[in-house]
Amino acid sequence: MFRSGMSVFLGFVLMAILVMSYQMVLWMTMPDIFPTPEQIESGDIPLMPIGINVLMIVVDTLIGAFGGYFSVAIAGGSRIGHALSLAVLVIAMSLLSLSQSLALETVWYLWLRFLLVPICVVGGGVLRCTQQPSTGATEATS
Repeated sequence: MFRSGMSVFLGFVLMAILVMSYQMVLWMTMPDIFPTPEQIESGDIPLMPIGINVLMIVVDTLIGAFGGYFSVAIAGGSRIGHALSLAVLVIAMSLLSLSQSLALETVWYLWLRFLLVPICVVGGGVLRCTQQPSTGATEATS
């Protein structure tokens, strides 16, 4: 039980660290696309270019798939429930993010990210489950 909970928690922490890291790289390499504190205070926030939004969705989905894969790998066994639990956690956090950044981002970007990332989390878990033999098959070969 502890290992299951930790696998979901660590999968989420890994995803958060990776998302923050690539967003920091984007911010350092292209600082003009992000709003300044003055723009945020005045409410005059420019929208990000479509290309950056597409890049961020692609990277977010890849990170989601890796998080699901990592969560199932740590949990041991080929149980997809860990990836599903992580996907539910991602959905909950996405709802919180969606409510806070509705005015800051385009609607299509927020909804696409909200829908694709949890699906990719489960997809990464399924990928790990297909690569890992079931415990019954391992015991039969021993």
